[in-house]
Parts: sequence; structure tokens; C-alpha cells
Amino acid sequence: MTMLWIAAALLAGLAAFWMARPFLRRAQVEMTETDQALSIYRDQADEVDCDLAAGLISEAESDAARQEIEARALKAARAGSGGMSISQRSLPVAAVIAVLSVLAALTGYGVLGNPGLRDLPLAERRAEALVKQAEAGDIDSRIQLLIDRTRDNPESFEDWWLLARSYASIGDNASAADAYGRAAELSDNEPGVMSAYAEAMTLANGNKVPQAARVI
Repeated sequence: MTMLWIAAALLAGLAAFWMARPFLRRAQVEMTETDQALSIYRDQADEVDCDLAAGLISEAESDAARQEIEARALKAARAGSGGMSISQRSLPVAAVIAVLSVLAALTGYGVLGNPGLRDLPLAERRAEALVKQAEAGDIDSRIQLLIDRTRDNPESFEDWWLLARSYASIGDNASAADAYGRAAELSDNEPGVMSAYAEAMTLANGNKVPQAARVI
């Protein structure tokens, strides 16, 4: 339970810091899009004057270009709000946001989460999830659970038998035959198990009876 609270607190702290970051930045002065556009038009007007002075364009061309630039600048000024945006660092606001975020996160976890749940290793949590899914009828979870059980307890006839039947239920006859073979060994070649083993081998062989099945 303690580890869950620590993990929740760390995640809440990271989220709070991320939310408070904009208020921790140094003061900045930023130009708006309108200011940037007007600055570009001023540069263009200066270039027109330079071209006129260098004799690259005529007086008439210079007047036409300046009128076009002035018209665009006027349009940009009307469309935008103008001015500059100034962002200020605010440590008190950042602290308030961080504290409120952590409190909200921990309160929500305490109310909606499960802080009383005992700490479990990953393997145990995975096993519990597989059991619940298998009990709900999920055949894939049932097979995975039985694979884990046969790995941990390879001498369990019941687990091998159930694994073989589960494979057979989804049409995986090759895997079913392997599991039936192990179950047959553990059952001292009990006739019913041997019969199921032979049938699985035949199905896995495309309904052609292999020599091993004939012997059984």
C-alpha cells in the first residue's frame, strides 16, 4: 500500500510540475503576428527605395510597389490586434497550481483508486488477471494460465490434461497432441488419455492416421 501511495505522489508531482511550467519561465516579450507582418512590409518598402536609388526600377514602378505594400500593411493592421505580448514569471501562481494539482490527484486516488490493495509482484498480478479472464470464459487466457501452471508444476497430470483439451477446443490439434502426450506419460498410459492422444495426432496430421496413433 505504501508503494502505491508513493507512486501516486510521484506521478501527481510530475503532472503538477508540467502544469506549472508556463509560470516558471522568465519574462519574455514576444511580437504578435501583426507586428511580424508589418515588420516584413517595412523591409519590403526599404528594398523598393534601394532599388529606385540604384536605378533598377522606375519612379512609376516604385510608386506602384509602395502603394501595394501600404495596402497590404493596412490590411494586416486592421486584421490583427497589434501590440506585443509580455509573459511574466509568477512563482506564487506556479506553487498554487502545483499544490492544488497534487492534492486533487491524491484525493482522487484515495476516493476512486484502491490504496488498500496489497503490493504484488508483476508475475502475481499477471496470474490474477489471467484467472479472472479465464473464469469469464476467455479461452486464450485459460490456455496461457495452464501453460504457466505446467511450467511451474510439470508433473501435474490435471494441468496437462486441461491444457490439451483447451487446445483441442480451439482447433490447435498439434499443440493438443503434445499436451496429451505429456498427460499420457503422467497417467501411466491410461486408455482414455491414450485414445485422446491418438485422436489429436490424427487430426493434426490432416485426418490421416500416423503410425504412432496406430500403435496406440
